Amino acid sequence: ALLYQTPGSTQPEQLESTGPMMGMISWPMFDTLETVVQPGARLYVYSDGVHEIHKSDGGEWRFDEFVEFLSQAQQQDVPPGELLLKHVRELSGKQILDDDYSIVEARF
Repeated sequence: ALLYQTPGSTQPEQLESTGPMMGMISWPMFDTLETVVQPGARLYVYSDGVHEIHKSDGGEWRFDEFVEFLSQAQQQDVPPGELLLKHVRELSGKQILDDDYSIVEARF
């Protein structure tokens, strides 16, 4: 997950995650972590298919490129999720992506 603590921030805090992906295998306990969230913060929780994009030129979209794009998308008038989906479709050259694609934005 990426947490942008202040409106307009382009430097997210990458929240730690431990353990296996939920739903992959039976796992009785998950560790939990806490962080303080400021008013106006935005939290993005996403599946790996959101940033693991196979580009039409045969390359791979890097994670740091995903974070940079999402950071810049927050500066636009269009919802970041819409811009992101349009962008990854352009990168991949496909309307139907190769992997699962789920992203949730929570505003505080």
